[in-house]
Amino acid sequence: MAPRQTARLIAALACLAALVAVAAADPLFQDLGLGTALIQANQQLQVSLGPLDLNAQCDKIKTLNAKSNKEACEFVGLVEIIILGSYNNKCNDPSTGTGAQMQPPSNGGVAPAPLTKPKKVPAEFTGAELDALLKAEGQTLAFLWVAVRNMYGFNTCSPENGGSYSGYLLPDGFTGVGGKNGVYYNKQIDTPDTVARPYVTIMKKNTTLIIVYRGTGSLAEWFTNFAYDRVKNTPFYTPENEATEKFPGAKFKGETHRGFTRVFQQLWPSIRAAIDTEVVNGNAIHLYVTGHSQGGPIATYTAYAIDRYLKRGAKYKRSKDFSLDLVVFESPLPGNTKFAKSTAKINSRNIKFINDVIAQIPCSSPKNAKQEAMPGCGALPVNTTGTNPDKPITAWPDYAPIAGAIIFTGPQMPVQQQLWAQTNNVSDINTAPQDLVAIHGCSVSCFLSGHSEDFPADHCIIEPPPFGNHTVCTFP
Repeated sequence: MAPRQTARLIAALACLAALVAVAAADPLFQDLGLGTALIQANQQLQVSLGPLDLNAQCDKIKTLNAKSNKEACEFVGLVEIIILGSYNNKCNDPSTGTGAQMQPPSNGGVAPAPLTKPKKVPAEFTGAELDALLKAEGQTLAFLWVAVRNMYGFNTCSPENGGSYSGYLLPDGFTGVGGKNGVYYNKQIDTPDTVARPYVTIMKKNTTLIIVYRGTGSLAEWFTNFAYDRVKNTPFYTPENEATEKFPGAKFKGETHRGFTRVFQQLWPSIRAAIDTEVVNGNAIHLYVTGHSQGGPIATYTAYAIDRYLKRGAKYKRSKDFSLDLVVFESPLPGNTKFAKSTAKINSRNIKFINDVIAQIPCSSPKNAKQEAMPGCGALPVNTTGTNPDKPITAWPDYAPIAGAIIFTGPQMPVQQQLWAQTNNVSDINTAPQDLVAIHGCSVSCFLSGHSEDFPADHCIIEPPPFGNHTVCTFP
């Protein structure tokens, strides 16, 4: 073995050893079942000796699972650990106030504006249709994205996470709806963590109402991400709030991600109350629901639930100007094909970077894929068995994305196009976490900065030094 390869192998082993130590010491990891995956990870260390193509990992996972569920789960555990390594909830600026949050780019108050409404939202916007769409909607998409980034910024340096930020930075002219100045807190269930953290904000300006979800913001929230077994025809409400939240049709069609669904159920009463106040009994007619990463599927569930509620659960007569727009960024897949089809009438934009592996998981596959699908693993926080405990579920086929995809690539970035194009090739386990931060956290900022008149910081530079007016990738 060449000296450089040996050094990289030793470094990768040291990295994994450190992760094993963290996993052993932290109670949040003890029930994840990842210890075995880490111990077995040395079998996969050849990925540190050459590029790891992130865009090929779902095919690898499905191929492995067709041969061995054990090997597939070990590899999934390794991927999860790499993703976990990219998570950093350290507050770098614990100053008071709203800290590093930024005013969303509104182009003098033009944005946000209702999105165009095609006769049918396509599976993916491409070509001339996409160009026209970005010209018409780029400013609004950029506004919503920065509002989401600010939700991350507030959570990271909130008192709950050891910082001292006093609140979420509302865009100019907006006021918070309910909560703590519009912010609602959420405690991840099925975990040892009992801390409720800022998770969603609801804000209003004139006739516009915006619901903003952040993505994963604590180690405990990774339990939710890993709970990708599905639940069928689940109601919006929990047994505890059924009496107040049940109405005809208050359930999802098809199957949805169990972890994300549980989070939505905890938040739905607050969302529904805001809809009652501001839409049913108020004057809001332009609704936006947006979220990034984990917040993407929950935003999708929210838009679906609001649509159902206004049609069947509330005495509400829509005006001819009414609009409900769903915008998700780098969203994991929310459920199976039946659920995805049930959202088809919602005006959706599903924005994702082609090299972002998180926007590809749980790995999609047809319903008849059998074992060539996302594996059912012991790493999930609950026992993923069916009705017969002697026949454990070894695959979860039929995960599907929602419509309205806007898939952007490296050559579409304002700068460093070649570097962005190559971000799917991770050359070292040690650098993989940092690469994922750029791919998952900065790519949207960089792309949308080219479609906004006054984008505050583009985060385009992934290989310093910075140049021109471009800023270095940081997230949040």
